[in-house]
Amino acid sequence: MTIYLASPFFNPEQSCVVEKIENLMSETGLQFYSPRKDGVLMNMTSEERKNSTKRIFNRNVQEISSSSLVLAVIDGRDIGTIWEIGYAYGSRIPIITFSNHGYGTNVMIKECVWAHVKGIDRLRDLLLIYKREPWRHAFEKFQDFSEDVT
Repeated sequence: MTIYLASPFFNPEQSCVVEKIENLMSETGLQFYSPRKDGVLMNMTSEERKNSTKRIFNRNVQEISSSSLVLAVIDGRDIGTIWEIGYAYGSRIPIITFSNHGYGTNVMIKECVWAHVKGIDRLRDLLLIYKREPWRHAFEKFQDFSEDVT
């Protein structure tokens, strides 16, 4: 059970949210992959970016494809994260969206995710259920975590 963490991490606030989620998953003993740990293109020189772009893309696609769940932070409406949600949906990988700011989802995202969670405490609750119970048996409980479309 590996979780793919899709998230923007382009400024200190976004990086802080990703780090909190990474720490939460580590504390709960969940295996996860966070693309942030493989390098941030905007922090690289142009030569490093040129040499790393294809490798990073291929690694992310591989990690999504082999994950049992995609957890997507939708704060910031990052186009890369939205792409990862679409790829996961097309690959029939369960998706949970998360907002630290209380954002809801639009109809296109709402219809492809299994739950939408607002706030780190609610995410902790959901991840503990996910860890404790096989996904197929926990689906009904995850309905309690879905929030209204906005």
